[in-house]
Amino acid sequence: MKRLLQLILFILLAIGLVACSDKEETSDVTKGDEVTEPTKQNAEQDKEEVNDNESGDSEWGEDQLDLKIGDTGTVNNNFTSFEVTVNSVEFLEKAGEEYPQGDKFALIELTLKNLGEDSYTAEDILGSVTLADEPGSSGMSWFYVEGVAEEWPGEIGTNESQTGYILFDIYNSDQYFLQFGTFLDAVSNEVRFLFTDADAK
Repeated sequence: MKRLLQLILFILLAIGLVACSDKEETSDVTKGDEVTEPTKQNAEQDKEEVNDNESGDSEWGEDQLDLKIGDTGTVNNNFTSFEVTVNSVEFLEKAGEEYPQGDKFALIELTLKNLGEDSYTAEDILGSVTLADEPGSSGMSWFYVEGVAEEWPGEIGTNESQTGYILFDIYNSDQYFLQFGTFLDAVSNEVRFLFTDADAK
């Protein structure tokens, strides 16, 4: 009889230990879930990160998205930095002997100042430039036409400036955006000039 009581007591203890073990595992899982829940501090950090992204700041510098004719913007990218000033915009029905495939040509006079350590041609510096009728859209590429928008002369040395023209074949729009570094946020900041028909000479 005594041996039977000892056996029953042993079985009860074993059941009790198993029950305690399950409870501890459940508690650990619950604690693990609690760790993954966002805290107030984490929420505030996430909010700050979103605000930083909206400010337009990046490792390439601040985006400049509301420039006008006559303003100067600074483009910083993975191979150089330069200042660009839009001096004037003129709309043409004809460029030399060429007629536009769209509605008209846009002839834009620019001044470029090379802030980089090496010399570059205007073609190198202006490789990402487009003219769009919606901000951030792909836009049209520029080109030369003899006698209207000639090739820029030679290289631009460090801290040197050059002035020249670029030409675009465009469609009529209420507004136009001359864009530098659009879609290149991984390697450049973005600079954007806005103008309308009324702003052109």
